[in-house]
Amino acid sequence: MAAVLRQKEPELHVQVIDRARVPIIMVSTSDHVASLDLSINRKLPDEHVSWFQNLQVFKEEHELVVDFLRCIKFWHSRRQIPGTKEGGYPILAWILFAVQRLQDFVSQEATCLNNLNHLQRLLAALDYFFQSLDCHAAAERSSHSRLWPFPCILDPVATNAGNAALTHDIPVATQLLYADEFLRARALVRAAVSGDGTIERLFENESSTLLPADGACGAFIFKRQKIWLVEVKSVKLRDNWTAPFLHRCDSQTELQGCLLSVDGTGAVQRFPELRQRLTFTPSDFVVCAQLECIAEGAAGNPGKASSVPSSMRLPHCDLRRWQDLHKLLLLIP
Repeated sequence: MAAVLRQKEPELHVQVIDRARVPIIMVSTSDHVASLDLSINRKLPDEHVSWFQNLQVFKEEHELVVDFLRCIKFWHSRRQIPGTKEGGYPILAWILFAVQRLQDFVSQEATCLNNLNHLQRLLAALDYFFQSLDCHAAAERSSHSRLWPFPCILDPVATNAGNAALTHDIPVATQLLYADEFLRARALVRAAVSGDGTIERLFENESSTLLPADGACGAFIFKRQKIWLVEVKSVKLRDNWTAPFLHRCDSQTELQGCLLSVDGTGAVQRFPELRQRLTFTPSDFVVCAQLECIAEGAAGNPGKASSVPSSMRLPHCDLRRWQDLHKLLLLIP
Protein backbone atom coordinates (compact mmCIF):
# COMPACT_ATOMS: atom_id res chain seq x y z
CA MET A 1 0.00 0.00 0.00
CA ALA A 2 2.83 2.40 0.86
CA ALA A 3 4.54 1.68 -2.47
CA VAL A 4 1.31 2.36 -4.37
CA LEU A 5 0.79 5.64 -2.54
CA ARG A 6 4.34 6.76 -3.30
CA GLN A 7 3.87 5.86 -6.97
CA LYS A 8 0.43 7.41 -7.42
CA GLU A 9 0.95 10.48 -5.22
CA PRO A 10 4.70 11.28 -5.24
CA GLU A 11 4.15 14.65 -3.54
CA LEU A 12 2.92 12.91 -0.38
CA HIS A 13 5.29 11.88 2.40
CA VAL A 14 4.65 8.19 3.22
CA GLN A 15 6.19 6.43 6.22
CA VAL A 16 5.57 2.85 7.41
CA ILE A 17 5.86 2.18 11.15
CA ASP A 18 6.36 -1.59 11.27
CA ARG A 19 7.53 -1.77 14.89
CA ALA A 20 3.98 -1.28 16.13
CA ARG A 21 1.84 -4.29 17.00
CA VAL A 22 -0.38 -3.46 14.04
CA PRO A 23 1.52 -1.84 11.12
CA ILE A 24 0.75 1.84 10.62
CA ILE A 25 1.07 3.95 7.47
CA MET A 26 1.68 7.65 8.13
CA VAL A 27 0.81 9.93 5.23
CA SER A 28 1.34 13.70 5.22
CA THR A 29 1.60 16.56 2.78
CA SER A 30 5.04 18.00 2.09
CA ASP A 31 4.35 20.97 4.37
CA HIS A 32 2.87 18.67 7.09
CA VAL A 33 -0.29 20.79 7.21
CA ALA A 34 -2.39 17.64 6.72
CA SER A 35 -1.51 14.16 7.98
CA LEU A 36 -3.16 10.77 8.40
CA ASP A 37 -2.22 7.67 10.41
CA LEU A 38 -3.76 4.53 8.88
CA SER A 39 -3.94 1.25 10.80
CA ILE A 40 -3.97 -1.79 8.54
CA ASN A 41 -6.07 -4.13 10.71
CA ARG A 42 -9.79 -3.30 10.51
CA LYS A 43 -11.17 -6.45 12.15
CA LEU A 44 -9.42 -6.04 15.49
CA PRO A 45 -11.14 -2.76 16.55
CA ASP A 46 -14.58 -4.27 15.93
CA GLU A 47 -13.69 -7.27 18.09
CA HIS A 48 -12.51 -4.96 20.87
CA VAL A 49 -15.78 -2.99 20.78
CA SER A 50 -17.79 -6.21 21.11
CA TRP A 51 -15.61 -7.37 24.00
CA PHE A 52 -16.08 -4.10 25.91
CA GLN A 53 -19.85 -4.11 25.34
CA ASN A 54 -20.14 -7.60 26.82
CA LEU A 55 -18.47 -6.64 30.09
CA GLN A 56 -20.77 -6.79 33.11
CA VAL A 57 -19.56 -3.42 34.39
CA PHE A 58 -20.35 -1.88 31.00
CA LYS A 59 -23.92 -3.16 31.19
CA GLU A 60 -24.52 -2.19 34.83
CA GLU A 61 -22.59 1.10 34.96
CA HIS A 62 -22.77 2.21 31.33
CA GLU A 63 -22.80 5.97 31.97
CA LEU A 64 -19.96 5.80 34.50
CA VAL A 65 -17.84 3.55 32.26
CA VAL A 66 -18.30 5.76 29.19
CA ASP A 67 -17.46 9.01 30.99
CA PHE A 68 -14.57 7.41 32.89
CA LEU A 69 -12.95 6.08 29.71
CA ARG A 70 -13.53 9.40 27.95
CA CYS A 71 -11.60 11.12 30.75
CA ILE A 72 -8.73 8.63 30.51
CA LYS A 73 -8.53 8.97 26.71
CA PHE A 74 -8.78 12.77 26.88
CA TRP A 75 -6.02 12.91 29.52
CA HIS A 76 -3.88 10.58 27.39
CA SER A 77 -4.44 12.75 24.30
CA ARG A 78 -4.05 16.19 25.89
CA ARG A 79 -0.89 15.22 27.75
CA GLN A 80 0.44 13.53 24.59
CA ILE A 81 1.36 10.35 26.43
CA PRO A 82 3.69 8.45 24.04
CA GLY A 83 1.88 5.69 22.18
CA THR A 84 2.79 2.81 19.91
CA LYS A 85 4.28 4.69 17.00
CA GLU A 86 6.52 6.75 19.32
CA GLY A 87 7.80 3.66 21.16
CA GLY A 88 5.42 3.62 24.13
CA TYR A 89 2.36 1.56 25.03
CA PRO A 90 -0.71 1.50 22.76
CA ILE A 91 -3.74 3.43 23.97
CA LEU A 92 -5.57 0.08 24.16
CA ALA A 93 -3.26 -1.01 26.99
CA TRP A 94 -4.20 2.10 28.97
CA ILE A 95 -7.91 1.56 28.30
CA LEU A 96 -7.80 -2.10 29.36
CA PHE A 97 -5.89 -1.24 32.52
CA ALA A 98 -8.40 1.54 33.27
CA VAL A 99 -11.29 -0.91 32.84
CA GLN A 100 -9.62 -3.35 35.25
CA ARG A 101 -9.29 -0.63 37.86
CA LEU A 102 -12.86 0.58 37.32
CA GLN A 103 -14.17 -2.95 37.82
CA ASP A 104 -12.27 -3.13 41.13
CA PHE A 105 -13.57 0.31 42.11
CA VAL A 106 -17.20 -0.62 41.46
CA SER A 107 -16.92 -3.95 43.29
CA GLN A 108 -15.19 -2.38 46.31
CA GLU A 109 -17.20 0.83 46.32
CA ALA A 110 -18.28 1.63 49.88
CA THR A 111 -21.97 2.00 50.65
CA CYS A 112 -21.49 5.69 51.43
CA LEU A 113 -20.21 6.31 47.91
CA ASN A 114 -23.46 5.02 46.46
CA ASN A 115 -25.08 8.23 47.69
CA LEU A 116 -22.75 10.37 45.59
CA ASN A 117 -23.93 11.97 42.39
CA HIS A 118 -22.52 10.98 39.00
CA LEU A 119 -19.74 13.59 38.93
CA GLN A 120 -18.61 12.72 42.45
CA ARG A 121 -18.50 9.01 41.60
CA LEU A 122 -16.55 9.81 38.43
CA LEU A 123 -13.96 11.79 40.41
CA ALA A 124 -13.72 8.98 42.96
CA ALA A 125 -13.16 6.44 40.16
CA LEU A 126 -10.43 8.60 38.60
CA ASP A 127 -8.80 8.99 42.01
CA TYR A 128 -8.87 5.20 42.45
CA PHE A 129 -7.27 4.73 39.03
CA PHE A 130 -4.43 7.21 39.55
CA GLN A 131 -3.72 5.85 43.04
CA SER A 132 -3.26 2.35 41.62
CA LEU A 133 0.42 2.45 40.60
CA ASP A 134 3.06 2.79 43.31
CA CYS A 135 6.44 3.77 41.87
CA HIS A 136 8.11 3.55 45.28
CA ALA A 137 7.02 -0.06 45.80
CA ALA A 138 7.96 -1.03 42.23
CA ALA A 139 11.46 0.38 42.65
CA GLU A 140 11.93 -1.48 45.94
CA ARG A 141 10.86 -4.80 44.38
CA SER A 142 13.04 -4.45 41.28
CA SER A 143 16.75 -5.18 41.08
CA HIS A 144 16.90 -3.51 37.66
CA SER A 145 16.45 0.09 36.54
CA ARG A 146 12.67 -0.10 36.62
CA LEU A 147 10.35 2.30 38.40
CA TRP A 148 7.24 2.15 36.23
CA PRO A 149 4.95 -0.56 37.70
CA PHE A 150 2.52 -0.84 34.78
CA PRO A 151 1.18 -4.41 34.72
CA CYS A 152 1.43 -6.80 31.80
CA ILE A 153 -1.71 -6.18 29.72
CA LEU A 154 -2.93 -8.91 27.37
CA ASP A 155 -5.20 -8.35 24.40
CA PRO A 156 -8.49 -10.08 25.32
CA VAL A 157 -9.36 -10.89 21.69
CA ALA A 158 -5.93 -12.06 20.52
CA THR A 159 -5.99 -15.56 19.04
CA ASN A 160 -2.21 -15.97 19.03
CA ALA A 161 -0.70 -16.09 22.51
CA GLY A 162 2.58 -14.80 21.13
CA ASN A 163 0.91 -11.56 20.04
CA ALA A 164 -1.31 -11.11 23.10
CA ALA A 165 0.98 -8.84 25.13
CA LEU A 166 0.22 -5.16 24.57
CA THR A 167 3.01 -3.85 26.79
CA HIS A 168 6.73 -4.25 26.24
CA ASP A 169 10.02 -3.16 27.75
CA ILE A 170 10.49 0.58 27.42
CA PRO A 171 13.58 2.70 28.13
CA VAL A 172 14.01 4.12 31.63
CA ALA A 173 13.68 7.62 30.13
CA THR A 174 10.16 6.80 28.94
CA GLN A 175 9.37 5.14 32.28
CA LEU A 176 10.30 8.45 33.91
CA LEU A 177 7.88 10.36 31.70
CA TYR A 178 5.05 7.89 32.34
CA ALA A 179 5.66 7.98 36.09
CA ASP A 180 5.84 11.78 36.16
CA GLU A 181 2.57 12.16 34.23
CA PHE A 182 0.84 9.59 36.42
CA LEU A 183 1.98 11.24 39.65
CA ARG A 184 0.99 14.67 38.34
CA ALA A 185 -2.47 13.35 37.51
CA ARG A 186 -2.72 11.67 40.92
CA ALA A 187 -2.05 14.92 42.75
CA LEU A 188 -4.47 16.95 40.61
CA VAL A 189 -7.33 14.45 40.91
CA ARG A 190 -6.81 14.11 44.66
CA ALA A 191 -6.96 17.92 44.96
CA ALA A 192 -10.20 17.98 42.94
CA VAL A 193 -11.74 15.26 45.13
CA SER A 194 -10.85 17.15 48.32
CA GLY A 195 -12.14 20.45 46.93
CA ASP A 196 -8.71 22.09 46.84
CA GLY A 197 -8.47 22.17 43.04
CA THR A 198 -10.35 21.80 39.78
CA ILE A 199 -10.30 18.82 37.44
CA GLU A 200 -9.59 21.06 34.43
CA ARG A 201 -5.87 21.14 35.24
CA LEU A 202 -5.68 17.40 34.66
CA PHE A 203 -6.33 18.04 30.97
CA GLU A 204 -3.95 20.94 30.39
CA ASN A 205 -2.36 20.51 26.97
CA GLU A 206 1.26 19.36 26.87
CA SER A 207 3.17 21.03 24.05
CA SER A 208 5.06 17.97 22.77
CA THR A 209 6.44 14.65 23.90
CA LEU A 210 7.88 13.86 20.45
CA LEU A 211 11.58 14.25 19.74
CA PRO A 212 11.68 15.90 16.28
CA ALA A 213 13.99 14.32 13.73
CA ASP A 214 15.51 17.71 12.93
CA GLY A 215 16.46 18.12 16.59
CA ALA A 216 15.11 21.65 16.86
CA CYS A 217 14.13 21.63 20.54
CA GLY A 218 15.17 21.69 24.15
CA ALA A 219 14.91 18.33 25.89
CA PHE A 220 15.16 16.55 29.22
CA ILE A 221 17.57 13.61 28.84
CA PHE A 222 18.22 10.65 31.15
CA LYS A 223 21.84 9.54 30.83
CA ARG A 224 24.46 8.28 33.28
CA GLN A 225 21.76 8.04 35.97
CA LYS A 226 21.11 11.79 35.79
CA ILE A 227 18.56 14.13 34.27
CA TRP A 228 20.06 16.71 31.91
CA LEU A 229 18.57 19.70 30.14
CA VAL A 230 20.01 20.10 26.65
CA GLU A 231 19.51 22.29 23.64
CA VAL A 232 19.73 19.83 20.72
CA LYS A 233 22.36 20.94 18.19
CA SER A 234 22.84 18.03 15.79
CA VAL A 235 21.22 14.75 14.73
CA LYS A 236 22.81 11.80 12.90
CA LEU A 237 19.85 9.67 11.82
CA ARG A 238 19.89 5.88 11.70
CA ASP A 239 19.77 4.33 8.23
CA ASN A 240 16.45 4.53 6.35
CA TRP A 241 14.64 6.60 9.00
CA THR A 242 12.41 9.19 7.33
CA ALA A 243 9.70 9.94 9.91
CA PRO A 244 9.52 13.53 11.26
CA PHE A 245 10.06 12.27 14.82
CA LEU A 246 12.45 9.81 16.49
CA HIS A 247 11.41 6.49 18.02
CA ARG A 248 11.89 6.19 21.79
CA CYS A 249 13.45 2.72 21.51
CA ASP A 250 16.00 3.87 18.93
CA SER A 251 19.54 3.41 20.24
CA GLN A 252 21.25 3.99 16.87
CA THR A 253 20.43 7.59 15.99
CA GLU A 254 23.02 9.89 17.57
CA LEU A 255 22.23 13.37 18.86
CA GLN A 256 24.38 16.05 20.43
CA GLY A 257 23.14 18.82 22.66
CA CYS A 258 24.43 21.84 24.51
CA LEU A 259 24.21 21.24 28.26
CA LEU A 260 22.17 23.74 30.24
CA SER A 261 21.89 24.37 33.97
CA VAL A 262 18.66 25.30 35.77
CA ASP A 263 18.30 27.14 39.07
CA GLY A 264 15.37 27.08 41.48
CA THR A 265 13.57 29.89 39.67
CA GLY A 266 13.79 28.24 36.25
CA ALA A 267 16.60 30.47 34.95
CA VAL A 268 18.72 28.60 32.39
CA GLN A 269 22.44 29.03 31.69
CA ARG A 270 24.95 27.18 29.53
CA PHE A 271 27.71 25.15 31.12
CA PRO A 272 31.37 26.17 30.72
CA GLU A 273 32.85 25.33 27.32
CA LEU A 274 34.66 22.14 28.35
CA ARG A 275 31.45 20.55 29.69
CA GLN A 276 29.19 21.87 27.01
CA ARG A 277 28.22 18.85 24.88
CA LEU A 278 26.24 15.70 25.63
CA THR A 279 25.90 12.83 23.16
CA PHE A 280 22.74 10.75 23.50
CA THR A 281 20.21 8.62 21.60
CA PRO A 282 16.39 8.80 21.35
CA SER A 283 16.17 6.03 23.97
CA ASP A 284 17.61 8.56 26.47
CA PHE A 285 14.90 11.12 25.66
CA VAL A 286 12.37 11.90 28.40
CA VAL A 287 10.39 14.84 27.01
CA CYS A 288 10.76 18.17 25.25
CA ALA A 289 11.39 21.34 27.27
CA GLN A 290 10.45 24.86 26.26
CA LEU A 291 13.24 27.42 26.46
CA GLU A 292 11.78 30.90 26.82
CA CYS A 293 14.04 33.79 25.88
CA ILE A 294 14.07 36.75 28.24
CA ALA A 295 15.93 40.01 27.59
CA GLU A 296 17.85 40.98 30.71
CA GLY A 297 17.50 44.60 31.59
CA ALA A 298 14.41 45.09 29.46
CA ALA A 299 12.04 44.73 32.41
CA GLY A 300 13.17 48.00 33.94
CA ASN A 301 12.86 49.90 30.67
CA PRO A 302 10.36 48.07 28.45
CA GLY A 303 10.29 50.83 25.87
CA LYS A 304 13.98 50.50 25.10
CA ALA A 305 15.72 47.54 23.52
CA SER A 306 18.27 45.96 25.83
CA SER A 307 21.92 45.79 24.83
CA VAL A 308 22.43 42.88 27.21
CA PRO A 309 22.32 39.43 25.49
CA SER A 310 19.09 37.55 26.10
CA SER A 311 18.96 34.64 28.58
CA MET A 312 16.59 31.72 28.89
CA ARG A 313 14.24 30.20 31.42
CA LEU A 314 11.91 27.25 31.77
CA PRO A 315 8.17 27.97 32.00
CA HIS A 316 6.52 26.99 35.27
CA CYS A 317 5.19 23.65 33.93
CA ASP A 318 8.64 22.55 32.74
CA LEU A 319 10.32 23.74 35.94
CA ARG A 320 7.83 21.60 37.85
CA ARG A 321 8.70 18.63 35.64
CA TRP A 322 12.46 19.23 36.03
CA GLN A 323 12.10 19.19 39.83
CA ASP A 324 9.79 16.16 39.90
CA LEU A 325 12.01 14.14 37.56
CA HIS A 326 14.89 14.63 39.97
CA LYS A 327 12.71 13.30 42.79
CA LEU A 328 11.89 10.24 40.69
CA LEU A 329 15.61 9.62 40.13
CA LEU A 330 15.89 8.70 43.81
CA LEU A 331 13.64 5.69 43.15
CA ILE A 332 15.79 4.15 40.41
CA PRO A 333 17.73 1.15 41.80
